[in-house]
Amino acid sequence: PQTGARERIDEGISDVQQYFNGGPSYTSVGIRLELWRSALQLIERHPLLGASIPTVKREMEQLVRDGRAHPYVLEFEHFHNDILQALVFGGVAGLLAWGSTLVVPFLFFRRQLRQGDHLNAPALAGMLLVLCYFSFGLTEVIFWSVRSNMFYAMMLFLLAGLCLNAKEESR
Repeated sequence: PQTGARERIDEGISDVQQYFNGGPSYTSVGIRLELWRSALQLIERHPLLGASIPTVKREMEQLVRDGRAHPYVLEFEHFHNDILQALVFGGVAGLLAWGSTLVVPFLFFRRQLRQGDHLNAPALAGMLLVLCYFSFGLTEVIFWSVRSNMFYAMMLFLLAGLCLNAKEESR
C-alpha cells in the first residue's frame, strides 16, 4: 500500500473509462490512447515503408483539422509506443528492422543461457535487458533518445562479450 501502486492503477482505469466515454482525455493514459489511435490512422496510409517526419507532421495536422484526432496530439514528438513509432515512420519494413534489434539479441542470449552454467548471469542479464526495453516500449518510445540507444547497444555488446569470453574460458 505504501508504494501508491493501487492509486495509480485506479487512476489508469479511470483514464481509460473517461477516454472511451467521451470525457476529458488529456490524462496520462488518455493522451497515449489518442496518440495510438492517430498512429493507426497514419499507418493505414503508408503501411509498407512508412512516412517521413514532414509527411507525418502534415498528415497529423490534417487529422486534427478533419476532427479525427484531438489537437493536443500535435504537442508530442512521438507516439508513446515503439511498435507504432516503427510502423508510422518505417512501415512493415521498419517494424521488421526494429524488431530484429530485439529478437536477434534475445535469441543469442537464450542460446548462451542453454549452453552452460558458467554463462547464466550475463546471458540472463542480456535477456532481461531486451525484455525490459521491449516492455518499456509498449507505453513510451524508448529508442527515441540517443542516450537510450547507446546504453542499449553498449550493454548488449558488453553482455555478449561476457558470454563469449566465459565460453572461451570454459574450453
